[in-house]
Amino acid sequence: MRSSVFISGAILAILQAIPSSALPAADAKSAQGPIPGYRIEDITWQVKARPDGPTMNVTGTIQQVFDALDKANPNFRHDFGIANKSVLPATAESSSSYEVEKVVCTGFDYARKDATQDGIKHLNSVPGAPANGPGPGNCGRVSCSYDSAIYWCNDNPEVKSLDSYSSIGWAAQFTLDSKDKACKDIWGETPVDDGVKGQVFVEGNWNVVVRKDDC
Repeated sequence: MRSSVFISGAILAILQAIPSSALPAADAKSAQGPIPGYRIEDITWQVKARPDGPTMNVTGTIQQVFDALDKANPNFRHDFGIANKSVLPATAESSSSYEVEKVVCTGFDYARKDATQDGIKHLNSVPGAPANGPGPGNCGRVSCSYDSAIYWCNDNPEVKSLDSYSSIGWAAQFTLDSKDKACKDIWGETPVDDGVKGQVFVEGNWNVVVRKDDC
């Protein structure tokens, strides 16, 4: 089963979850989960490349969604009022109503710090409320660039919805801010040389994983 979300309007003005049963069935990705016992499932987005065009399905991260829309319509960003060709404009970090239960900094390879920061900024820019399929142990990769990924995992037996995508970015930020030295690996003088990893468990039985991955 795929997790799914819907983008419409001016990216877009509305972003909401739709039942995954509304999409064709698909096998879960065969990649190893973020931790033993977790599985990774594709996230499928229903999007429009043109304001008055048909809906298309794109499976992957938010970066892959934008790549597909740019290919389908080279004027996509202009049509939807998105000026920056690379990323959405950053918004203020989420003032989340959730509480972090713990941060675990072991069990993963280090992601790049700068790429993780860009992923968080991108998530903070996406409007709407995401949903993830039933768990426990159901993870979807919401961001991946420069071999640095952010996963959102649902440990509830039912579909889990969040207030916003910035809630995922908010949780991922705890790996960057953690005082646990195991969450960070500073081996150079620039942000590109620095690493970060971790799993942030949040009340409500969901968590966010930052780790190295093949994008």
